[in-house]
Amino acid sequence: MKRPRLRSFPSPSEELGCYKAQDLIGNLPDECISHVFSFLPSHSDRCSCAAVSRRWLLLQALQATPAAAGDDGAATRRFHSHKANDARLAAMAVGSCWRRAPTEIFIRASSMEAPGVSSLMAVTDLGLAIISHACPSLRSLSLWNCVLIGDEGLAAVAGGCPELEKLDVSNAPKLGDGGLIAVAAGCRRLSMLRLEMCPGVGDGALRAFAEFSLNLESIAIGSCPLVGDAGFVSVFSSSLPKLSKVRIVDAAVGDGALAAIGDRGERTALGFLSLSLDNVWGFTHLGFRRLAMAATLRSLELRSCRGLTDACFFATGGESAAAARREAAFVGLRNLTLRRSSLTDGGLVRLSETAEKLESLELEKCHEVTTEGLMAAVRSWSRSLRALSLVKCNGVGGAPLGGRGMVPGRCPLLRSLTINGCPRVGDEFLSSLGRELVRPKRMALVGLCSVTDGGFVSLMAAMQRRDGLRSVDLSGCRRITDWSVAALVSGASEALKRLALEGCDGVTDRSLRLIGLLCPALVELDLSRCKRIGDGGVAGLLASSSTAAAGPSCRSGSRLEVLSLEGCSGITDESLGSLEEMALRGNLAGLNLKHCGGLSAAAVDSVRRTLWWCDLIS
Repeated sequence: MKRPRLRSFPSPSEELGCYKAQDLIGNLPDECISHVFSFLPSHSDRCSCAAVSRRWLLLQALQATPAAAGDDGAATRRFHSHKANDARLAAMAVGSCWRRAPTEIFIRASSMEAPGVSSLMAVTDLGLAIISHACPSLRSLSLWNCVLIGDEGLAAVAGGCPELEKLDVSNAPKLGDGGLIAVAAGCRRLSMLRLEMCPGVGDGALRAFAEFSLNLESIAIGSCPLVGDAGFVSVFSSSLPKLSKVRIVDAAVGDGALAAIGDRGERTALGFLSLSLDNVWGFTHLGFRRLAMAATLRSLELRSCRGLTDACFFATGGESAAAARREAAFVGLRNLTLRRSSLTDGGLVRLSETAEKLESLELEKCHEVTTEGLMAAVRSWSRSLRALSLVKCNGVGGAPLGGRGMVPGRCPLLRSLTINGCPRVGDEFLSSLGRELVRPKRMALVGLCSVTDGGFVSLMAAMQRRDGLRSVDLSGCRRITDWSVAALVSGASEALKRLALEGCDGVTDRSLRLIGLLCPALVELDLSRCKRIGDGGVAGLLASSSTAAAGPSCRSGSRLEVLSLEGCSGITDESLGSLEEMALRGNLAGLNLKHCGGLSAAAVDSVRRTLWWCDLIS
């Protein structure tokens, strides 16, 4: 008979594997583990435990006691792309135990969440709950492309962050009215609200803000299809005492909403100061003329508004001209921006007759406005207009009908002139416009292929005073040559600080010598893609600057801080010595040498080592 075989004891490795398989601590419920964590003596021990696993990290984040925010300014945390997830927010919360909790959080996640990814690798309601627990002094919260957040997360923020002042939510398809109603009721200090691409948000949320957010100063609503006239009217007709800035994008705005704005504007203490309507529809000329009654309106921006026509500024058949003038007043308007509008000369002239105190006019892609209408409107605003901007307006250009120009000195306050990409603008138009300029400070003539030296020289000659010009941009004016540069620097030499000649093929080394000699205050010079600039011009710029600064009242060296020679194929290694001397003796701190085919890489690297403080781009 065989003796029974004795059973051997398990080896240490087998015993350890048995314990590992059981994972005794991992099987404990969250409440028990949190209770164990409460006995840890220091914050560093808790941070060490949080690094063990994501589960422990989340438990520590929800258990963490945040440090005081302090009075040494706002602390900002930013989470971008793959770093925008609940795990990162939990790590921030654990760190706030011994470090000051942030008061501003900006989250910009990826617009597309990959399927099957762990919830910890995206921002969800859990992440917002962590923020509410760790940042009780939070004042600003931006949530961009956080597609998994919903009402529960924002409700947690409302309950834990009562000092919230700014809320910016963009592309949150799961968000509804519930979370925003909680924010309106719990965050009474809210002053700025921006909601964009939130298809679940409707009129209920706006009604809540109109009722509770008495400190609201700015509101922007865009691409929220459930928000209608009822929501807008509830905000505009409310007694929010500080609301002054409104922006509406991609929405149906009816006559009722515009009428509410006009009625509010009649109450001077509660009127809006700034209104922006971008790609809105649904209103008629009757509603717009009610909007015009807002006497407190100071800034108005209208972009791609389908209902905006000349009828918005004219009386209908049964109304007198005096009644139309009273309705379409805009008596307090100072800044007007029209983009992609079908407004014609008649509407612009009518507006100029009513909004008599306009200071800034910007027209972009308003192709129905012609030179005659623009001239007539400028005459009406002659005593108040300070800035005029024309961008890609195909109807503007050429001299007025009959060759009649405007009266010289008609706009004594005009300080800024911008004409960008208007194909019909040529020498005649500039000559006529030059008579309006008394003492401009900023002038940008960009992409005007029809303008030649004759037109620009006539413009400069027509100005009563040129010594106040501080910034001139002639980029893209390919027919401009050294004659125009000479006319500019001879009259505006002392005050000129910024000059851009990008793409001006006719500019040569002579212009650089004149600039260096006559513009001692120049700080920024852009010569990108000036193909006729060579080594002689760079050397002349340095020599002329040194000669101009040799007087007893000027310090040695050039004041030039930024110089761009991008795409100047005539520049070779010979110019690098002049550029080094310009940086060593002067204030040159930014240098752009990209796409300069005549420069060798070794020479550029040598200059970079010598000028280690200079921001050199090559």
